[in-house]
Amino acid sequence: MSRRGKRLGRLLVTVRAMSGRTYAAGTPVELVGTGSAVDGWVGGEWVPLRWWEFTETSDPEPVATEPGLDR
Repeated sequence: MSRRGKRLGRLLVTVRAMSGRTYAAGTPVELVGTGSAVDGWVGGEWVPLRWWEFTETSDPEPVATEPGLDR
């Protein structure tokens, strides 16, 4: 599913997703939205992010997925 305004980024700090799973700094994320809080997506999981928790990137590396889930 395509999301409007999608951009790529990387986490600057460790963050906890809504499921309770944690993602380490450096994890690639898909960013949606603007302002002080944006929606982040890691392997299909929603990760609410604040402005200091991520940086935008133009890195062509795909957004993070777990091995075996993208097949």
